[in-house]
Formats: sequence, C-alpha cells, structure tokens
Amino acid sequence: MALMQDVKFCFPISQELENERVKLVAFAPAEHADAFFTGADESLYTHLPWGPFFTVAEFRASFGPHVNPDPSRLIFAVLDKTTADAPQLAGTIGFMNTPRAPQHRARRRASMRAAERLGFRHEGVPRWDHILRPGKAANRVDVALRAGDPKPDSPGTDMVVYSLCWDDWEGGAREAVDKIMQRTR
Repeated sequence: MALMQDVKFCFPISQELENERVKLVAFAPAEHADAFFTGADESLYTHLPWGPFFTVAEFRASFGPHVNPDPSRLIFAVLDKTTADAPQLAGTIGFMNTPRAPQHRARRRASMRAAERLGFRHEGVPRWDHILRPGKAANRVDVALRAGDPKPDSPGTDMVVYSLCWDDWEGGAREAVDKIMQRTR
C-alpha cells in the first residue's frame, strides 16, 4: 500500500485518514488502477486534461506523469469499509493544482453545489480559464461559445472558484462536513 510519506505533496498529510465507513490512501496505480478502470465511465474524463483511456495499461502509463511528480497534486483512493469484502475502491478524490489558500475550482453545477454544502465560499469566476483539448466538450458557465472560433475543436472553459479558509472551517464548516460524513443515504 502506498504510504503518505512516499508522496511528494506540498502539504503534510496524516497517515490516518479514515472514519468508520471510509479510508483514504494515496492512489497507487499498481494497487488501484484495475478497480478504477473497471468502474470508470468515459464521461468521467470530460473535464480532465487527460483520458479517456481504453486500456488499464494506458491509464497507468498516463497517471504517473500527470500526478506523481507534481507536488501540487495528490490523488487518494477512497476505500469503502462497509462492504462485505471490504475495503473496496469506491472512488477517488484529490488535490489538483493545490495553492496555499484552499480553493475548489468547479465547472460542473453538481460540483458547485457540493462545495457549497461543505462550507466553501464563492470567490469568483475566472472567465476563459483554460482551453480544452480538441474533442473535449465545453461546459461554459452561462457563456455561449464564440461563433467563428478559429479552434472550434478546442473550446475554452470558465472556472468557478470557491475557497475554504481556517476561519470558515472553525466557524462551522467542520460541523457541516461532519454532518455530511454521518449521512447514510
């Protein structure tokens, strides 16, 4: 199992990240790639800079260069401890392009609502934040694509930025997260 001290992440990460239902461990392609690839739908990659992948070997080859050498990125495997054959991979969660001030950058409305439920505050909308690879679907936030774009196969996208600072955490966000974590559907 990948150990947190083996990760090159820019912030210290606790070795014990778990509660009675889930455990977070550093995503290790050798251990988690097969289960991840089997459970991943192609739409998962719509707003990611890599993928989709058509073989588990292709996923493994791409994961390392995109995540491992970058100290601003850390991907966790979320292990479900409640299943009969626990722990099973339930999904992933991670830090991508992690700045000193905690932020959540979203393009999907469901991601925005999730951030707000967790206590994140809306900070702003960097318009035309970045250009997507050719063939990726744009998910612009209330802005139509430009007619006659010279690169119509590489749409631009907005980003919605949320932040969660220590005063937010200590001012009620921690309790909101604890309440959500206790939920059982």
